[in-house]
Amino acid sequence: MSFFTQTLSRQLYLAEEKVNDRGSLVLVLPHPSERAGIDLDEALHSRALAGIFVFSARKLEFADSQAAQVFVDEILKYVGAKRALLWLTDLRHFTDETAPLMAINGDGTRVNTGLKASLTPSGNRCTTASTGVSSFSFLSRKECKRRSRNGSHWPALTIPMGPRCSVFR
Repeated sequence: MSFFTQTLSRQLYLAEEKVNDRGSLVLVLPHPSERAGIDLDEALHSRALAGIFVFSARKLEFADSQAAQVFVDEILKYVGAKRALLWLTDLRHFTDETAPLMAINGDGTRVNTGLKASLTPSGNRCTTASTGVSSFSFLSRKECKRRSRNGSHWPALTIPMGPRCSVFR
């Protein structure tokens, strides 16, 4: 079974969702594809697919294929001709605040731009300026609080191989 499954548009692929999930992860392709599914490794590393990873804070639900295609077109218009990781907090208005993005290179092995994104409900933000990415890791809220009490500011999201990620209020 593929990690992403085509849904309502030949350019939109949805990651499997659980009933109690609050958000969605989709892969948006710049060009239509006939493929029914795409594995995560290929989605990240394929120059031919050149997909954009869209993380949505709310579940993505489309009334029909036309609504799904409008979403795809708006994502492609907003991101432009680059690969990216995009975090959506507002599904109708894409701005630097509601749809921050981090550009990645063609084969998904390097980050081309930094990211400023709200990662927690309290509005803590994480800033990165990484030159390379191999994996993402998350700290639990409890662990973040514990480290903050010790005088350190630790991110909810860390990106190995990058200069540094810091949380600020």
